[in-house]
Amino acid sequence: MQQGWALRQTKKSTPYSNKARAFLEDLFQEGFVNKRKLNPKEAEKRMRAAQEHGNTLFLPNELLNYRQIASYFSRIAQKRRVESGAETLPTAGSTDDDPAVEDEHDLQDEAIFIEPVDELLLDIATHQSELFLPDDASATHERSSHRHRM
Repeated sequence: MQQGWALRQTKKSTPYSNKARAFLEDLFQEGFVNKRKLNPKEAEKRMRAAQEHGNTLFLPNELLNYRQIASYFSRIAQKRRVESGAETLPTAGSTDDDPAVEDEHDLQDEAIFIEPVDELLLDIATHQSELFLPDDASATHERSSHRHRM
């Protein structure tokens, strides 16, 4: 076996295909018109199932996962807010065609989702007994656990 076989290898990032971009923009617009945001996991399922003339619409390397789709939807929404004058552009000269910018956006979007989840898990861990035991049962639970230790 070669040395270093278990080390992670970096993937070359490539821009999303025009076909994938158009498909995702149509899905985003559909959600905007219906006033009901499309779940990125549902968008991923639709992308995998999309067909044209009985053939799959996307090659395997064109398919995006739900995290990439969520990030792309976020960028579309941000562009629309900027166009409507609600926000300013994050950085001058950045484009969505640049894979490095896409990766940076993905990391920023992922951090936005991870931080609240971590806070929620910490909150659950610190209040676990309150969440799972009714008020009168907590005293009973403490007495019964004390008996089992003796």
